[in-house]
Amino acid sequence: LRFGTSNRATASIGTALLKAAKDAGFLKDHILDKHLALDHKKIERSKQRVMNVCKERHNNEVKKEGIQCIMFDGRKDLTKTVVYGNDGKSYPREIKEDHYSVCSEPGGKYLFHFVNNSEEREARTPAEHIAEQLYDWIIAHGIENQLIAIGGDSTNLNTDLINWETEEIIEPVLTCLIRDDIIQFINNPMVVPNFPIHGQSIERIAKEVTRASTWKPFLHMNNHGKTITLDELSSAVTCFGMSKSTRQCKFTNLCYNTLRDEYLFLHGANSSMFGVPTPRNDPALVDLSGVDDHNAKYFSYTDVPSSYLFNKKYLFVEGNSIIFHRFNPENLMHVFHDDLMTIFYTKSLFYPHSEVNLVMTDRRDEGPYFDLYKLYSNSIYTSINFTDTDFVCFQSALVGLSKQLTWYQYGFKIPQGPLNNTHYPKNDLLYFKNDFLTRMNLSDIPDTKCILLLSRTTSRKILNEAQLLFKLSTFFRLPIYSVSLETDALNNIISLILRASLVISMHGAQLILGIFMKPGAVLAELFPYAVPPENYTPYKTLADLISVRYVAWKNNNPVNNYPHEEREPQLGGLRHLPKELQLLIKNTTTVPPHLCCSDSYWLYRIYQDTVIDVDDLLQHLKQFNFLNQNDHECLSNHTSLFCAIYPSEVTNITCRRDSDRIEIFWDIPWNMITFGETRILYEVFIKDSFNSIVKFLTKETFLVYTISTESLDYSIFIRSIFYKNYGSFSFTGLKC
Repeated sequence: LRFGTSNRATASIGTALLKAAKDAGFLKDHILDKHLALDHKKIERSKQRVMNVCKERHNNEVKKEGIQCIMFDGRKDLTKTVVYGNDGKSYPREIKEDHYSVCSEPGGKYLFHFVNNSEEREARTPAEHIAEQLYDWIIAHGIENQLIAIGGDSTNLNTDLINWETEEIIEPVLTCLIRDDIIQFINNPMVVPNFPIHGQSIERIAKEVTRASTWKPFLHMNNHGKTITLDELSSAVTCFGMSKSTRQCKFTNLCYNTLRDEYLFLHGANSSMFGVPTPRNDPALVDLSGVDDHNAKYFSYTDVPSSYLFNKKYLFVEGNSIIFHRFNPENLMHVFHDDLMTIFYTKSLFYPHSEVNLVMTDRRDEGPYFDLYKLYSNSIYTSINFTDTDFVCFQSALVGLSKQLTWYQYGFKIPQGPLNNTHYPKNDLLYFKNDFLTRMNLSDIPDTKCILLLSRTTSRKILNEAQLLFKLSTFFRLPIYSVSLETDALNNIISLILRASLVISMHGAQLILGIFMKPGAVLAELFPYAVPPENYTPYKTLADLISVRYVAWKNNNPVNNYPHEEREPQLGGLRHLPKELQLLIKNTTTVPPHLCCSDSYWLYRIYQDTVIDVDDLLQHLKQFNFLNQNDHECLSNHTSLFCAIYPSEVTNITCRRDSDRIEIFWDIPWNMITFGETRILYEVFIKDSFNSIVKFLTKETFLVYTISTESLDYSIFIRSIFYKNYGSFSFTGLKC
């Protein structure tokens, strides 16, 4: 087999060897000479059996080795052959044929070889023949899903390695090709001739191999066309926060399995994990959305070795990414409260001066407010972007939105209501407002007062809207506008809200736009019949946070109530329910406390249409002076953050004590003088030697206190207040 000896010659040599062995006594005498004769047909069959065994052993070794790269090289060798002349006779000849040897790399282990004879050259080009041979061998050995690269040199010129783009000799690299469905993710699409290649014909071979094959890409690429090595794809994570609700985790090389909707942590040489709790999933590592503890929005990851991605198709996303789930992209309240505000705050904490990718793996449609997300990133990925790839890996990813700016819970475990907002960062909410308006290019709005009605056109309608508008305009003598999310552009609505002294609306998601109201303005929220305003307070809570005055009005007259029991259940319909339950719901005069989100009592009542008792509503609004908002001047300009100012410590405290009184004097906080502000309150605490304390509140920088005890001395502590911002005490106090 190794030396190409013919079957007849092998049979003759074998027969002579066996006879000589018998003559020498190596074989037993009873063996007859006729049994020592070898037939050339037996030799042929034996050769075939040996070749089959060797081939099977070779194939098994190939599969075990996990070959990722094959290299080939060719040369012209003399080959003995037989040609037939015109006379019909055969003649021995030697011809030159292209012989190609294929080996695995690294290591240079021989795999197989093939030739390109004259008949094949006439039928196809050399590149086509090489491609076909390589493809057939790859498929036959089942390595189509693990092969990363093919390289070779089929030229008869020693051209070394040439970059055809720059025409410069460069360092050796593997010839590679990008599949067509990967090229779409590359900013500047590349073609094979632009790659560094061996010789002049490899690009043609690579093209032919690609045409002949349907296997995975030879070389995985990121979105900038750079190669990614598996060592670089070791994952790492650092987490901040003590609970799932408050935790954010920054990952390096976090991967996402698009088929399983599952995140992967690749354990490799460079992996590390800091701040990851034990147990890790109790019940999850972090929340994927801005809503606290919603079990449909949990994040956890699966541990796999870095080798798991060997030969798998993936997209690599460079840069910083924030991965999250939108809670409800169809609802404007949820878009602002749960998504935009949390994105803004998280980005401000971790990437204040950097661009980020927003990655939404919630598998939902874009929704009507998708353009609002584009205000915060030029690179947005949704599940639609990942439909053509099985895996996505992120160079740097942050998971876990900060919920610092959220103020309301929606009733998944207890009836809905405000969160604990005792230490709510109101100034940060103002930062969000200013930043959003800047991104919307709404920083210059005329300061002309108006009244704004946020109308609804499909559900929860005001049935006497024209009458309401007329009486409001007549009563307040201000311009009045009616706008709707269904018919008007969002930026136009916000422009009017910035001017409005009074905003009126039925309860609904559109009221989240009240965040853009001027401090001191009035927000009037209207509720249908049987819906108690005190149980549904997201917008009342918002108004308190932004110093907007708030009033709730409820229809108490069942005659003015128009329900829709014929609609679908999620829009207040009742016909899917038993008759007895339908009657019970209709006769209920107050929606009982309930959980989110399919309570029939709630849905039936909240989707009612209403005839507003305009005179009754005006009685509720008369308490407000719409022309005087000076009590909230620090926030009257939406571009100002004046309310974030805290006064410095009160200094130069002196006292003069007489027999019956104490006179106390102090200076204005020095930093308030730099702002030109004198509208400051002072809180004065006086403690006698019996530990009895009295407190005074004054606008002056002096206080006269009448002595009422026989105390030997008095300790005096003073702090200043500027628009609810309390300065620090003079901690040492003053003895008097």
